[in-house]
Formats: sequence, C-alpha cells, structure tokens
Amino acid sequence: MWWEYFRLCDLSDAELIEDKSALGGLHYVGEAARIKRSALHRYDFPAQDHAIDRALAVHDPKTKCGAGELVALDEATRTIDLKRGLSSAVPHPGALIPYDFVGSEVKRESLLRLGAWVGQNDIAAKGPFQKAQRV
Repeated sequence: MWWEYFRLCDLSDAELIEDKSALGGLHYVGEAARIKRSALHRYDFPAQDHAIDRALAVHDPKTKCGAGELVALDEATRTIDLKRGLSSAVPHPGALIPYDFVGSEVKRESLLRLGAWVGQNDIAAKGPFQKAQRV
C-alpha cells in the first residue's frame, strides 16, 4: 500500500490524469451545499479512467493529507463532492489518490474474531470463516 501511495504522490498532474488509480485534473467549482458544520465542495474533472470511488479514503498527492470525505461522484457530469469542515484551511486538491491504509488494530480485531469463531466451531465447520475449499 505504501509503495503505491508514494508512487502516486510523485506523479505529475498529467500523469495523475492518466493513472487509473487516481483522479486528476480537478478544478474547484464551488460550495455545493452545507451539512451541519461541514461544506460539500464540488470539483469537476476531465474524462478519464479511475478507481477513486473504491478508495477507503482520499488524499491530495501534493500535500499528502486528507482532502475530505468523498460524498458523491457523478461520471455523467464529471463532478465529485468532498465534505470538509467549515473551518478547514486545507487547500483544494488538484488530484485525488486512494488512501487505503488499514490500521493494525482493525487487523488484530479481525484475527481475534476469526480465532474465536474457529475455537468455537472448528476449522472445517460451515460458516463465515470456513476453511478454503480446493476447486
């Protein structure tokens, strides 16, 4: 994950548009709405292949910081909405890259759930954590 993250951070604006993981060429359109203490900021982007809608979170590759919460992505109008706090001073991104980091605590809890289930049901039992089957 980290190799890919830093590779994307090193790409130029043109390369980010061409890369299928990133969403490049963002242009700030303006504030689309307000939700409580947050604003939805709308950006448009040129036509491109991307997978940014599958990211766990999005970062600005220039600042290497969170760019906001991805709330909506419309391929027909080529717009994306990011939710950010009203007091956010983070600059508007020119591109977005996936930030798919899963912390060790989440992994540890998952392994504990798996171990507890196997301990109660056996490794060969049918259920959500059953052993892999040969095909």
